[in-house]
Amino acid sequence: MSTLFSSQPDPMLIQQKLIWGAIAFLALVPFVAVGFSPQLAWRDAIYIASGFAGVAGLSALLVQPLLAGRYKALGLKPMKANQLHRFVGLFLLLAVLAHVIGLYVTSPLDVIDVFLLRAPTIFSFWGLLAFYALLVCSAVSLSYDFRWFCAKVGP
Repeated sequence: MSTLFSSQPDPMLIQQKLIWGAIAFLALVPFVAVGFSPQLAWRDAIYIASGFAGVAGLSALLVQPLLAGRYKALGLKPMKANQLHRFVGLFLLLAVLAHVIGLYVTSPLDVIDVFLLRAPTIFSFWGLLAFYALLVCSAVSLSYDFRWFCAKVGP
């Protein structure tokens, strides 16, 4: 345990800072890669913003299982980890919706092809599966919260 006058650093604190630093680094690398992509040179702003929303969603996926597992190495109390897990889940849902809506605004026929399973790339199918999985997880989470709320407020 580190005290005010201790000369030895707390090894757990160092480990927590290294873990959070690695998470931040791994979350920011895709933003840098996308930001310097030459393929964005002729794209509209809404397309670029929706692309960055997709990258933000993927970055949120990096931390979600760590928060759900409530790992002590992160330095969070279980209740705080649970709250952050819910907040990051909501952020993930909003990022994916912004991604899909932004792509629909710039290229509606491509998005319709994805939803009708006519898209020419397998990545579109994987994205659609992930989209449906996220919607199911969100619905389950909301139903759980609603049952908990009704149990607390009810008779």
